[in-house]
Amino acid sequence: MISDQSKKTSVFETAEGGEIAIDVSRNFMRPIIWDSALRKLPWRSIRGSDDLVHATKLAWSGSPSRFRLAEGCSVPLAKAVDIQSPQGAAFEIAKALTWRREYWAAEIDVVAIPRATYFPSANLIVNDGAYVWEELEYTTDMRSTGLFKEGDGPLTLRPAYQKMALEAPLIAGVTWICGCRYYRNYTHWHTEVLSQLMDLDVQLPNPTRFAFQSLDEGRRTSLLATRRVKRSDIVLADKAYHFEIALVATQSLFRTWLHPAIAAPLRALASEMVSQSVPSRRPRRPVYISRLDAGARPMTNETDLCAALEAVGVKIVTASETSYKEQVAIFSSASLLIGPHGSGLTNMIYCPKGTPVIELRATHASGRSPLWDGSYRMLSSIMGIPYGVMVFENPVDTDPWQVDIPLVLATLAKFDLGA
Repeated sequence: MISDQSKKTSVFETAEGGEIAIDVSRNFMRPIIWDSALRKLPWRSIRGSDDLVHATKLAWSGSPSRFRLAEGCSVPLAKAVDIQSPQGAAFEIAKALTWRREYWAAEIDVVAIPRATYFPSANLIVNDGAYVWEELEYTTDMRSTGLFKEGDGPLTLRPAYQKMALEAPLIAGVTWICGCRYYRNYTHWHTEVLSQLMDLDVQLPNPTRFAFQSLDEGRRTSLLATRRVKRSDIVLADKAYHFEIALVATQSLFRTWLHPAIAAPLRALASEMVSQSVPSRRPRRPVYISRLDAGARPMTNETDLCAALEAVGVKIVTASETSYKEQVAIFSSASLLIGPHGSGLTNMIYCPKGTPVIELRATHASGRSPLWDGSYRMLSSIMGIPYGVMVFENPVDTDPWQVDIPLVLATLAKFDLGA
């Protein structure tokens, strides 16, 4: 623990939206040469433990340890709804996207890390000069975080981040870091952060503080709905922090395909959010989740598509113009959810049971394979939601694309829209 002589008090924002003063220290327990190259510490190489309390005790003795929350498993994919894409390359890619019948989801462990340094902006954990990492099925180059010097050599922090690490406060005790690399993304926030809080059936070391990356109105609202937040839980600014003991769920450190263990927590979250957000029953109607406010992968005729959909009774939702609770209320009465590939499709978790989801996507995206990212089919499968995809051709290695509006309307006409 921090010695009394080195203690200082620092004020943190709480997850509830208030403030709290906690003891910190400016003197890290073990000096690290921050301008040296960081080694890689694969989390699967860390010693396993039978329970989280024991793993934490091992961390207090100076040894990283880990506890298994969920085993890796093969996950069946439900058969996709039969939807017609245009003939040609789009049709073939649509078939390729839906032919798979299963995928592998990596195990989920909680890693207990002593003397941990955490960079919230990149969700990077460092232990004694080694960054905790693993190459899984779905990962991103560490250098793309922006924390490291450019080049092909060993990973070395940029001077600004070296300075942050040297000046970072040390937070005493045990802290569960609920973060993820892409925490500002709606999908990753739900599947990698909130799912940790909704199903904590393990015995936690007492006391355990939770720490979160920066929160906007929507993330704070959903976080409070988990009913796991305590007065002592804190929000971390985008700099660096040291922790005596950090607990980290591996699903939040390393991008991997969705584990079925997150389905029950997401259902519980949806139930709580719907009960808070829907004062009375609404008539069901189809909903289109728009990307008109998004810069990436622009659909060049989306304005025309929205007008055509509105004309047949489809509700158009633009996330940036709608509060989180209002979004939940809208999707909770959806008879069908349709939209371009993007995080807005995560709102399928708030739709009534059996609501079909139709993903619209282009054959190509800049720098990506035509089969990039099947996460929304995976999410629909583990949640038990009917899913279909329509693919539209665009030039190789480009982002702009268009949909065939008459074909989209003809496809919707085959469903009971309830409008």
